[in-house]
Amino acid sequence: MTYPAAKKRLDNLDQHRQSRPGEPDRPGHLYTKSEFFRQPLDRQTLEALAHGLTQPTAGARAREVTFMPWGGGYNRVAPDATAFPHRNELFLIQHLLEADPGIAAAHHEPGRSWLSQSWSLAHRFGSGGVYPNFPDPELPDWEQAYYGENYRRLRHVKAAYDPGNVFRFHQSLPPRRL
Repeated sequence: MTYPAAKKRLDNLDQHRQSRPGEPDRPGHLYTKSEFFRQPLDRQTLEALAHGLTQPTAGARAREVTFMPWGGGYNRVAPDATAFPHRNELFLIQHLLEADPGIAAAHHEPGRSWLSQSWSLAHRFGSGGVYPNFPDPELPDWEQAYYGENYRRLRHVKAAYDPGNVFRFHQSLPPRRL
């Protein structure tokens, strides 16, 4: 199956997205932003993030700000030892919006505005690294944010193992001729 179809299938298996009785299961469109952090956030930023979640947002079916601990085993591996370079991080924050499936994508702007605002509250503390499994199509320098110094080497791997560019999406590694 295609990459988008596989992602959609996995998302539909997510247990917390249960429909209400009598309501068809209609997953909304997901928007996400993330960033890694090497230092704790200050209290004011944490309070602002929490406050943002309490404010109504038109068109939003669900919103999340998830803190994921890092460190430990992740950080015992050198940044260039694998494809994944984010080995000096303390934690990751994912900002997620599930837009209401009953409204057209053109009306997702209030939710997307919340998403950008939530991300920008914490961004000044961030390392600039972004988790590639939470793709952000608005990320201007996604190659560096996702892969850091490993990007050039990963393009060689892509050329060797996927020369036909079968595994692709908006921000996938582009094929490179060897």
